[in-house]
Amino acid sequence: MLNIKRRAQSGLSLIELMIAITLGLIILAALLAVFVANNQSANQTDATAELQDNARAALDILGRDLSMAGYWGGMYGTSAITPCNLGTSCGTTQITTTATAANPLYECGSNDSNGIQWAFQFANRIEFADQLDTGSAAAATRFPCLDSSVLQPGSDVVAIRRAAGQSAVDVSPTATSAKLTPYNFYLYSNGITASVMRAPSTGVYPGSGDPPLLANTSFYKYVARLYYVRKYDHKDASGNPDNIPSLCRAELCGSGFNAHGGSTMDSATCGDGAASASGFYAQCIADGIESLQVEWGLNLNRTSGSDCMVDTSTSQPQAAQLSAYGLSARISVLVRSSQIDGSYTDNKVYNFADYSMTQAKADHYHRRIYSTTVQLRNPNGDSGLCTH
Repeated sequence: MLNIKRRAQSGLSLIELMIAITLGLIILAALLAVFVANNQSANQTDATAELQDNARAALDILGRDLSMAGYWGGMYGTSAITPCNLGTSCGTTQITTTATAANPLYECGSNDSNGIQWAFQFANRIEFADQLDTGSAAAATRFPCLDSSVLQPGSDVVAIRRAAGQSAVDVSPTATSAKLTPYNFYLYSNGITASVMRAPSTGVYPGSGDPPLLANTSFYKYVARLYYVRKYDHKDASGNPDNIPSLCRAELCGSGFNAHGGSTMDSATCGDGAASASGFYAQCIADGIESLQVEWGLNLNRTSGSDCMVDTSTSQPQAAQLSAYGLSARISVLVRSSQIDGSYTDNKVYNFADYSMTQAKADHYHRRIYSTTVQLRNPNGDSGLCTH
């Protein structure tokens, strides 16, 4: 028989066990540190991407609109443009909406000296309110359709009037009428004279009593917009705001306007109301925008026949100077992430244009400042010629 020698089983000693546990904890701690660092890096990357996306949307949309401000379908200046009523000849009558002085929801300013409503004051291609300018009227006073309770303090407000960059309908020399979207506002021009009118309920222009169409006439959608920063992006079903500051714009709705029983344009919509009703309604285009600041490049020394050259830069231009002599706009936005990052504390103080944060917010949102400069491509011809 084989003689099998049996040996006693033995395990780890207490010291060996403690060493193994210690090494395991060190490895686990290292892995946890790597995981936390990667998680923080991922959070920061996501936040930066969100900031960039929102800033890009805000700067692109507002910049494109500003660069087109004062475009009138190829018309030079605005003195040859007249506002018309439906079914009446152009010249002495003005477009009318349901606006009243007691209800600024439908308009965003007062009539001019000729009785023309704020939305159709073509000579003012740009209007601006700097809430940090103590020498000018507050934004909510200058633009009464704004609800001061939801307006972001210190942020600029910009109003723009123009025609769409591409014509909606081109009329040939042999055409006698044009098919338009009912009740929408259009600028129509033959390149020499122009009018802004509202399409009839049928959408067929001309209607009874309207002036005849001229050869080679083009119809452009008329655009009147107001950009501002609101304290929230949207409200939930219970009416509670999300408290995410956002860049919003109020736009003139030609048809389907619905106030929804509200007293401000923030409660209004376009497209689901009475077809013939018109007014301003708000829509937010980029969330996380905490502040909008614009610096304007002006050509105050401009004379007839001179070059268009910026000789003055200001954050607080006079209204007449901006509309007549504005050549460029440097747009800056302070953007905030929508989500809190508990691993990050923002202790920075932000200063740009004439905006200054007096102390760090010391909260857990990521923030960045983004800027772009756009050329105002349509200097007001009524203020004197200049060459590019």
